[in-house]
Amino acid sequence: MKNEALYRALGALETGELPQDAAQAGRIAARALQLAGLAQESAPRPAQSSWRKHRWKLALAAAALLALTACAVAAFSSDWFRSYTPPGDPRQASALLAEIGTAVGESRTAGDYTVTLLGTINDGYDAVIAFSVEPQREGAAALDSRCVFAENLLMQEELLLGLEEAGETDFPRELLGAQSLRLERWPSEEEPGVLLFTARYQLKNLVAAGALQQPAEEAVYRFSLWGLGRPGEEPLAEGPWEFSVTLSPSPRSRDLPLDGIPDGRQGNAQAMLRITPLNLALIWDAAEEPSPGAAGPQAVLLADGQQVARDEGWTTTNQTGDETIRASGCALARVIDPEQVRAVQIGEVWYRLEQSGERWALRAEE
Repeated sequence: MKNEALYRALGALETGELPQDAAQAGRIAARALQLAGLAQESAPRPAQSSWRKHRWKLALAAAALLALTACAVAAFSSDWFRSYTPPGDPRQASALLAEIGTAVGESRTAGDYTVTLLGTINDGYDAVIAFSVEPQREGAAALDSRCVFAENLLMQEELLLGLEEAGETDFPRELLGAQSLRLERWPSEEEPGVLLFTARYQLKNLVAAGALQQPAEEAVYRFSLWGLGRPGEEPLAEGPWEFSVTLSPSPRSRDLPLDGIPDGRQGNAQAMLRITPLNLALIWDAAEEPSPGAAGPQAVLLADGQQVARDEGWTTTNQTGDETIRASGCALARVIDPEQVRAVQIGEVWYRLEQSGERWALRAEE
């Protein structure tokens, strides 16, 4: 019965396009809403006689397709995050990404292009957002790997609202922008005009909880894109394409209390190694600045012998009263299972993880 209703709705929409996933269903539904005059920015209306004849059918199609989107959005695809997928067993990789991921499937159109926010993965330190870009008009400038978004923003909703209420318009740079933008999939015969990107964002400076405490609450973030085009050229479309996403802490974080941290870091009473799917962090109670020679994490060694290198290093400091908590970490080049980590590289030295009771030690490899 549901399939018959879907095909009737597609027939009313006068298209042979059958949705294959949440993103595609969302694009068709958005198109139907525009044609039916139900969207905020509707497309130009056809001739009045034709409009009256088809309006109710298009509204039915939009409703049916939106219902389909609500069902389809539950499906999470590891293919969205191709460059972050661990090699080896694809089923295991898919399960790992799905565990730390959320499907979204929402579309926004600006100019001649539709951006679909497919889904996210996050570990409390970073968020990787997968989105597709598709031309909506015949003759629109072709998309290729040189197309980039000139500016982007991911900010915690509560923080953004507070800054706006205070009249702040010049936000700190560490709150803005993607750490990296990757092209995950080229256009194909099945989707000739569609590019799939991922944007990786740092959430570390937005976490209100102390560095030694895992954030325990969901947070809403506003994600926006401006200026689709090529570097140094006029944008193909100005945008913006705006979304809101809810991110919750990753269930995969692994916190290991340490006896101490190498390289002369001061304090160490609460030293800890935190391993998440996308990050590795050394965290310590610091009475003083770290010594000039203190090195940060560089890579991890997994149980199967694979090494995963760092993508980018970072440091944070949290001050609460007389207590100073410092963290030195790195974003990893791809997603890992924290339970599979057997050794970490700090500076130029590899250290084995050895457990002694409730605490752990970093033993230098000989």
